[in-house]
Amino acid sequence: MDEPEREVVSEPSREPRVYGQMPHVFLNVRARVAAILGRARSLLAYVVAWVGTRAGTTSRVASLRRRSRRLLKERRRLQLDLGAAAYAEDSARTRELRERMGAVDATLAAIAAEESRTRERARDHLARERLAIQRTEINRTVV
Repeated sequence: MDEPEREVVSEPSREPRVYGQMPHVFLNVRARVAAILGRARSLLAYVVAWVGTRAGTTSRVASLRRRSRRLLKERRRLQLDLGAAAYAEDSARTRELRERMGAVDATLAAIAAEESRTRERARDHLARERLAIQRTEINRTVV
């Protein structure tokens, strides 16, 4: 018996093909799509960092401001008490109230400094994040 003739069938190529276009065009398109998706991913990461930083900073600053308002109310009350003690010529009470006002003033200054540092840290963090998503610039100097 004769063996039937075998037909060799080649496996189809894995490269994408479109009639009228060469496969290298697809490689260029793939590279562009990858670049666009990479850029979108970077921008999304920046937006997430921005929202997180702003939320954290806003929360911290609001907390510091609430504390500052409470201390300002206490300082106004101490001022009134100090005026009453000075009017009554009570030197011991006057001295005590001045010391307490000094402590409140120092705490208010510390809170203002902490608020400033918090805002500065947020600005620095966002500047670093913004730097990470900037496009690379190549400066060629002609010698």
